[in-house]
Amino acid sequence: MEEASSLLTFTGSLRHITSLSGRDCLIRQVIKYYVVDRNRAALDQFTKGLETLGLLGAIQKNPAAFQPLFLQDPTPLTADKLLDTFSHIKYSARGSNRRAREELTMSFWRDFVSDVEERASPVTLEKILVFCTGLASVPSLGFSTKPACSFLHPEDTTFVHKFPVANTCSIELKLPIHTSYESFKSNMETGFQCSPTFGLS
Repeated sequence: MEEASSLLTFTGSLRHITSLSGRDCLIRQVIKYYVVDRNRAALDQFTKGLETLGLLGAIQKNPAAFQPLFLQDPTPLTADKLLDTFSHIKYSARGSNRRAREELTMSFWRDFVSDVEERASPVTLEKILVFCTGLASVPSLGFSTKPACSFLHPEDTTFVHKFPVANTCSIELKLPIHTSYESFKSNMETGFQCSPTFGLS
């Protein structure tokens, strides 16, 4: 108690405790101070902003309808959701050799994401999303920029990319071109595992 006396004095909760219920009351007061009272000005400003155009009243009448806007979705990330998030594909012209390689790469990508979901890979779907976006879950309102997939063709650079590359500002995953699924999967796993956060493997 002595060690926390300055903290308890600061929160207005310093007093002699004689029972377990008194201890519980003290803990509730300290939590209330740190969660509500300390942030009162910000909460009041937020409430005032929500009152604009009657939004606060609508939230109070229909809390379940607004819950996804304020709370993170507890459902786990799925392969379908990840693939849907990156559904904007930057393909080359139809009929070109590049387009044929890109379509093969996209089939590898879909198979790889499916394998990850089925735990046939040491990588996780969340790890892929962090690599691509810097976030471990898709935001409730989605991304401000439409996430996209593009391709790393060997002829476009002097350096042959075997691993994935991501631009987290434009939210773009650049997939390497491989001729076999085994090579694609191995290099994707290495790339995602060797990248501690996001961007470049």
